[in-house]
Amino acid sequence: MAFETGACGPSDHVPPSPAAASETPARGWVLLAEDDDEMRTLMAEALRAGGYGVEEAINGADLLAKAGRTLLGQGRQEIGVVVTDIQMPGFTGLEVLAALHSVAPGMPVIVVTAFSNAESRAEAQTFGARNFLEKPLDMDELRAAVDAAMPASNPARPRP
Repeated sequence: MAFETGACGPSDHVPPSPAAASETPARGWVLLAEDDDEMRTLMAEALRAGGYGVEEAINGADLLAKAGRTLLGQGRQEIGVVVTDIQMPGFTGLEVLAALHSVAPGMPVIVVTAFSNAESRAEAQTFGARNFLEKPLDMDELRAAVDAAMPASNPARPRP
């Protein structure tokens, strides 16, 4: 799978979140991919309440486009942790994880799913997933996983 950074896609149709656009978070930036709007909103609000800035992606392609721009220094902020659902249209969370691992092998990724099995867990770990959370998701567990995965050397560093 190619890691396309200039592709026109869903990310061109989703406005940046107000928190991402207007303030520097105290604890770093999280790139969150979840195709269910209500779940994504709930997760983003929980992370923002925990002091994180959140860049939201509506699916795997959107996540890869936003991550690519950030890795090339063209994004608004430096990503500290990626949180991705597994079951999404287009690129699955595991495909996203494999692509991120190929270009940014140290990028902390947390995988979230309602469809957990040993095979998907093993594949996620092969590509460096830091944690594997099951739905229904406990928001305190999500914040704790992000806390543990956020690099200490990666405080919020907005890009110009």
